[in-house]
Amino acid sequence: MGGVNNLQNGITAGFGDLQTSLCGGFAGVNAAITNGFAQAEIGENARQMTNMQQMYALQTQVGQVQNTVQSEGSATRAAILEQTNAILSKICEQEIEQLRAANVNLQSQLNMANLAASQTAQTQQIIAALAPAGV
Repeated sequence: MGGVNNLQNGITAGFGDLQTSLCGGFAGVNAAITNGFAQAEIGENARQMTNMQQMYALQTQVGQVQNTVQSEGSATRAAILEQTNAILSKICEQEIEQLRAANVNLQSQLNMANLAASQTAQTQQIIAALAPAGV
């Protein structure tokens, strides 16, 4: 019976070793899988962080572009307004000068008309004074 017991003990020990090896192997596989998933999660978090940083940098650049466009747009509007006012002022000056010239012309015509009327009246007075009295 000693041989059977030895065989039985050997088989039991072999199964125990096999069980220990299998459990250890599965524990190693489990640890490797868990570690792999953890590394994948860390990598995904790093990619997400990089994407967030890039998006922030892009938003910052867009903000700077918007500020530049707004600033330059304001300066452009101010320059256009200044030039428009200068053009309108020049047009007004030209119209005023034209009106002055027309006024001088009309004043000259009025003076000539008044002179002609005065000469006509004087001529009639002279003719009336020279005419014989009863005619």
